Formats: sequence, structure tokens, C-alpha cells
Amino acid sequence: MTLIGYGGNDRSSVPEIFNQASGCFMGRESWDNITNMDWIEDGPVPADIASNANRAVVMGVPLIPHDSGTSWNTLLDQAAAGTHNSKYYSLGQKMAQLGARTVYARVWWEFNMGDEYPNTTKFKAAWQVAIPQIRNGFNAAKTSEQQLKIVLCSMPDRDHSTQRDAYYPGSGYVDVVSYDVYGKTYASSNQSKATVLAEVQGYWADL
Repeated sequence: MTLIGYGGNDRSSVPEIFNQASGCFMGRESWDNITNMDWIEDGPVPADIASNANRAVVMGVPLIPHDSGTSWNTLLDQAAAGTHNSKYYSLGQKMAQLGARTVYARVWWEFNMGDEYPNTTKFKAAWQVAIPQIRNGFNAAKTSEQQLKIVLCSMPDRDHSTQRDAYYPGSGYVDVVSYDVYGKTYASSNQSKATVLAEVQGYWADL
């Protein structure tokens, strides 16, 4: 198990965890959010990369604009049909142009959070079309030292009510499988390293 990133209220409070990676996520209210990689340039990532080009970036990347109010099935069908291939390609280029040595793209991060889950067949079909476009865009713009890692990132579900394996799109489309774990939701203060690690290890033992 490798813990590569930590997000909290005070970014300096658990440096031995957080400083392994710079975390961020994109807007997901429109296809333009995806095309333009919205929200990233306004956050801490550019400054982090400028201060340490070797720092990895762990980026939440929408597969579809799932907060747009449009039916997820409609959006997934559009993606699977290749309607938005140019947008995914542009996104890949912009991720490379950030300049980070390694980008971990958590595509539709935490897709199994909440009461509504994507249709598994449509999810995989859209993923299998979008990911090659993102990779192609990244490869077209990257330097020889940069690399992109595609991450399938779910929430650990300790009662196993969500079948995460059903969403797996195939080894050719995923580089890393990960979970997002929260030491304490909406905490008034950050958790200690020991608390965060204990929470992660507890989830992992139950899976």
C-alpha cells in the first residue's frame, strides 16, 4: 500500500503525508470545465510545481460533467460515441503543460459515493473511449521526463454494498487502482499521521 497524498484544512499540518503529492480536482459542471481543465490553475498546483518540479500531482478529473444536471446516461453515451474526443485530447495536453513530472489522473474520482451510481456498462464504454484520447493529448505535449498515470479511484465501501469490480474497464485503461479515505469528514482540525494511516489500514483490511 502506498499513500501518496493528503488533503486537509492546513496543508502543512501533516507534511510527511501531504508533501508526497500535490492534490487538486477540476470543475465538473460543463464540458468546457473538462476542455479547459478549470479550477486547476486557480489552486495550489502551479505554485507547488514551480517550487518542486519533481512533485507528483494527484488530479481529480471528470469523466463526464456529472454535476451539470444532465442525465449521466446521456453524458456517458455521448462520451462512448466519441462526441467529445477533442475535449479529452485537449485535457490531456493541458495536464502535460502543467509541467509536473508525474500526473495521477483520478478519473471520476469517488464515482461510488452517494445514493446514485453510474451505469456500469456505460461507465466502462465511456472510459474506454476517453482514456486513449487523454493519453494521446498528454503524450503529444509532454516532455521526455513526464508521465501520466490513469487512476480508478473509488470510495472504500466497508459493507461491500457497491461492486467496485463491476466498474473496472480493463487493464489497458487503468494504471493504478486507489481509494479515497477520509480520516474525519468535515473536521474542524486536521488529523494526525497516525490517525489517517489507521483509518486507511482499517478500510484496507476490510476489503
